[in-house]
Amino acid sequence: MIPLKQAHTDDRPNGLKFTRNNFPHFSAVKKEQDYSNQHYNHNNNNRTSTSSYGSQASLSPTLPTRSPFRIRDSLQQQQQQIKASHGNKSNTSSLDEPSTIYTSISSSSSSSANTVDDDLTHELQNIWKLKPIDTAIKQETIQIDSEDMLMQLLVSHAVIDSKEYPILSFEEYEQLKQHHSKLRNQISHASARLQLDKKIGATSHSLSNLSTNKNRESVMILLDEAVQADRKVKQLSEQLDRLKVEEVETEYRILQHTAGILSQGLQKLEKQSSLQSPMLSSPPLSSTSSSSSLSFQAQLSRTTSVKSKQKLQQLQSEIETITHALKSILKRYNLQSDSNSPTQLLSMLETQLQPESSFSSSIADRRVQQLEDQLSVAHDNEERVQQELQQEQAQVNQLKSVVSSMELQASKLHSQSQALYQREHALRNEMEQYRDQVFHLRKEKERLESGQNKTLSNGQDYSQVEQQQTQEYQAKLREQSVFLEKTARQCDELRTQHEQLSATCRNLEQMVQEKEKALDARDAQIRQLEAELAQQQQRQQTPLLHSAANQESLMQLQAMFSEKEAAWIEKSEAMEANYEGILREFDRLTGTAIEFETDKKNYERRISKLMKEVQDLESVLSQERTKHLNHSRDTATTASLRKEFYSMINSMKQDHERVLQREADEKKQLEKQLKDLKHERDMSRYERMNKGVQTLFMA
Repeated sequence: MIPLKQAHTDDRPNGLKFTRNNFPHFSAVKKEQDYSNQHYNHNNNNRTSTSSYGSQASLSPTLPTRSPFRIRDSLQQQQQQIKASHGNKSNTSSLDEPSTIYTSISSSSSSSANTVDDDLTHELQNIWKLKPIDTAIKQETIQIDSEDMLMQLLVSHAVIDSKEYPILSFEEYEQLKQHHSKLRNQISHASARLQLDKKIGATSHSLSNLSTNKNRESVMILLDEAVQADRKVKQLSEQLDRLKVEEVETEYRILQHTAGILSQGLQKLEKQSSLQSPMLSSPPLSSTSSSSSLSFQAQLSRTTSVKSKQKLQQLQSEIETITHALKSILKRYNLQSDSNSPTQLLSMLETQLQPESSFSSSIADRRVQQLEDQLSVAHDNEERVQQELQQEQAQVNQLKSVVSSMELQASKLHSQSQALYQREHALRNEMEQYRDQVFHLRKEKERLESGQNKTLSNGQDYSQVEQQQTQEYQAKLREQSVFLEKTARQCDELRTQHEQLSATCRNLEQMVQEKEKALDARDAQIRQLEAELAQQQQRQQTPLLHSAANQESLMQLQAMFSEKEAAWIEKSEAMEANYEGILREFDRLTGTAIEFETDKKNYERRISKLMKEVQDLESVLSQERTKHLNHSRDTATTASLRKEFYSMINSMKQDHERVLQREADEKKQLEKQLKDLKHERDMSRYERMNKGVQTLFMA
C-alpha cells in the first residue's frame, strides 16, 4: 500500500512545495484534503506499517525513491508472499492515491538529471500526482512544464550542495557582517579618492604640457608633481583592488553560511514531517480490474457505514483514472495494450524508458567530451597568456632600466640647471649695477639740462618749451632704452670675453710661474744695486730745497678743488629740484593726454551713431518718396511720372556724390596722418641715432 501523506507534512524539497503551491492545477488537492484524512484514519487499522522501502528489490535503481516502478515491484513481491501463504484464497486489494502531490528528486541519481526533458517521464510523474476533483471528471491530467521540473531539480541539487558549506556561530556571523559593511564604506571612500586623484593627475599633466615657461626648475617641478600624482593613483587603485577582493571573500562566506543554514533547516523540517506522518504498507495489487472490483464488493459487505462506502467508491474511481491516464499516454506514444492492469501498463512504460535513458547517457557523454575540449582550449589559452606575461615582464624590466638611466640624466641636467641659474643670477646683479650707473648719469644730465632751462622765459613761449621738454624727455627715454640694449649687448660680449680671458689667464698663469723664477734672480741683482746706491747717497747728501715749493703748490690746488666741488654740489641739488617739478608737469600732461584720448573715443562713437541715424533717416526718406509719388494729382501721366523719376534719380546722384566726396576727404586726411606719422618716426629714428652716437662719444 502506498503511504498516504498530508499536504503540510510532506518531506519534499522546498522547490517542489513551491511548485505545488503556486500552480493553479494543484488547487484541487486542497479541496480533497479532509476526505483523504478520513480515509487514512479508517484504513490505518487494517494495514501494516513499513518504515522504508530501501530493502525491497528495485528494477530501476536510477529512478527517484518514490517512483511508481519501485512501488510496483514492492507490490508484486508482497503479492507473491500472500499467494504462498494463503493458497487459493481470493485476494482483496485497495489502492490509495495520496491526497497531495508527492515527488522527491534525488540529487545522487544521475539519470534523473539527464531525463528531465523527456515527455514520457513527465507524464508518468503527472500520473503519480493525479487527484480527481470529482468522480464524474476522470480524464483530467496534470501537466508540468519542463522548465518547472528543471527548476525543481536545481533546487534539490542546491540543497544537497549546500550541506558541505560551513555554518558560523551567531557572533562570528555578526562580526563578518560588520566587517562587510565597513569594507563597503571603505570601497566607496577609496573610489571617490581615486577619482579625485585621477582628475588632479590629469590637470598636472595638462599643466606640464601647456606651460610656456622656459625655466627648467618650474618644468621639473611640474613633472615631479605629475609623477607623484600618477604614483598616488597607482597606490590607491591597488588598495581599492585589495578591498574589493576582501569584500568578495566576506560576501562569499556570508552566502555559504546562509546556504548551509537553509539546508540544515530544510533537513530538520523534512525529519519532523517524516516522524509525524508514519509510513504505511498496502496489500498487493491484483492483476486485473475484476479482482479489484470483487475486493471492493467484499469490503462493502463488511462495512455498514455510509462513509466507508463513499471511501471505497472514491478509491475505485481513482484506480479507473490511473488506468485511463496510462492508456492515454500509451496511445499518445503509439503503444497498444489490451490489458487493463496498471502493473502491465507500467511495465510497458518502463520498457519505453530504457532506450531513452541510453539516449540521455549518450548526450551526457557528448557533453563531457565537449567540456574536455573546452578545458584543453582553456589550457592552451592559459599557456599563451603566460608566455605573453613573460614577454611583458621582460619589457617592463627594460623600461625600468631605461627609467633609471633617464633619472641619472635628469639629475645631471638638474645640477647643470642650478649652475646656469647661479650664473644668470650673477649676470643679473651686474645688469643691476649697470642700470644704477645709467640712472645716476641720467640724473646728472637732467640736472644740467634743468639748469639751462631756467634761463628761458616764462611768457608766451612756455607751452612751446613744455612741448620741447616732453619731446626731449621722450628722446631721453628712448636713449635710455637704447643704452640699456647696448649695455645688455655689452654684457653678453663681456661674458664671452670673460670666458676667453679665463682661458688666457690659465695660459698666462703658467707663463707667470716661469717668469717668477727669472724675477727672483733679478730681485737679487736689484738688491745688490740698491745697496750700492744707498752707499753712494750717504756719500753725496745735499739739501732738498725744492720740496717746500712743491708743498705750497699742492695746498693751493687742494683749495681750488674743494671750491669747485662745493659749487657742483649746490648745482646738483638745484637740478634735482627742477627735475622733480618737470616730472610732476609730465605726469599732468600725460593725464590730460589720456583724458583727451577718452574724449576722442567718445566723440568718435557718437559720430558713428549719428552717421547711422542719418543713414536710417535717408532710407526712410527714400521710402516715403516712393510712397508719395504723384500723390498731389488725381490722375498720373507719363510726363509727370518721368519728371518725378528724374528728380528722384538726381537726388540720389547728389547723395552719392556727397558720400564719395566725404570718403575722398577722409582718405586724404588719413594719408596726411600717415605721412605725418612716417615723418615723425623717421625724425625720432634720426634723433635717436644721433643722440645715441653722442652719448656713446660722451661716455
